[in-house]
Amino acid sequence: MTKAVQRRRGTNAEHASFTGLEGELSVNTTNDSVHVHDGTTAGGFELARADGSNVGNFNVDGDLDVTGNVTIGGNITIGDADTDSININADLTSSLIPNADDTYDIGSASKQWRNLYVDGTAEIDSLSIDGTVITATAAEINLLDGVTATTAEINYLDGVTSNIQTQLDALQDSDADLTAIAALSSADGNFIVGSASGWVAESGDTAI
Repeated sequence: MTKAVQRRRGTNAEHASFTGLEGELSVNTTNDSVHVHDGTTAGGFELARADGSNVGNFNVDGDLDVTGNVTIGGNITIGDADTDSININADLTSSLIPNADDTYDIGSASKQWRNLYVDGTAEIDSLSIDGTVITATAAEINLLDGVTATTAEINYLDGVTSNIQTQLDALQDSDADLTAIAALSSADGNFIVGSASGWVAESGDTAI
């Protein structure tokens, strides 16, 4: 005849005041779990169920390797010093949204990200290029909308250190005299002579 072996058992509350023999096993009828006793500790040590439903805090002293999907509820803190690191091999499949607006940074003055790749719209309140803040308004920048200048042409601005309009205003205004001079022949031996009727190009033969 088959014999059944029953271990001592009790509720969670009863285990709290029960000290079993060293090496004894007892059954927790509240959590449907097993306790291992050492002969001195009240309640012994409750073993985790396979589904982890009877585990409160879970401490791991060493490496943790998880195979399968992981879902974690609640707040998460990763690392306890800036010497710790996070290596992400997977791709993100969701938006990366901060907890509070205008509060957290990406990178720092001493630890900067390298290249930024954006395929879409960049919403930026203030833009600084290599330490220089761009003060032009969106409307002013939009004046370039439709401009078909090449990179080389845009680079003509390299080295400009003041307002372009100020520099243009400092130039000689175009007038009829400048237009007339520009139309004169620049052949060798010619020089420009002013007369009552305007400017003329004279050569050595006609200037006498």
